[in-house]
Amino acid sequence: MLLLKALLEKANMSFEDYRTSTDRCTGKTKAGKSVWDYTPPMTEGRRLRERGLRGEKGDNVMLRGRRNHTLFLRYLDFGEAIGEKSDKLAGKKVSISMNYETEHFKEMIILAGMIKAAGGEYVLKASSVDIFATFDSVDEEGHSRRCSRGEYVKAEIENGRSIEVITLNELLERLDTTLEDLENAEPIDVDFLADDKYKK
Repeated sequence: MLLLKALLEKANMSFEDYRTSTDRCTGKTKAGKSVWDYTPPMTEGRRLRERGLRGEKGDNVMLRGRRNHTLFLRYLDFGEAIGEKSDKLAGKKVSISMNYETEHFKEMIILAGMIKAAGGEYVLKASSVDIFATFDSVDEEGHSRRCSRGEYVKAEIENGRSIEVITLNELLERLDTTLEDLENAEPIDVDFLADDKYKK
């Protein structure tokens, strides 16, 4: 019990959350003191870094605080709309599952631009979203990946907010494109956004 209590304090978790978070934990008690070997659950950023991806120029991932993520945030504020203008998403704030967003920097730039052209706005916060697009993804062990943004959206809905939840493919259909089109599209040059004048 002393060991369990020490582990929960170290991990800053409830017993239930801790029990389901990892199976990589050992420890022992000696002379009333607890010693543990706790490996935190694999975070998305850590998983990508272990694959050699850093969110820098030359890879297609976005990790918070890294170059690609910074350019994406600046694109949301300063980038041009992409494609034919319409009112398909007029006044709507749109967000996409982090299961897709994190590993598709090039595609997300294009998508954010297309959402602008359709009269919408791409947002990161679940508390302000009108339309949320889900994207199912599995990890290396075949387990469904969780999406923290999706969990926040679910909580917002449970608290009474009206949010339209659709699949990413359904969103792309509204924008008259497909995942294949996005993957095959030429990247949009956003290097100019690295200039400090675009810093907020």
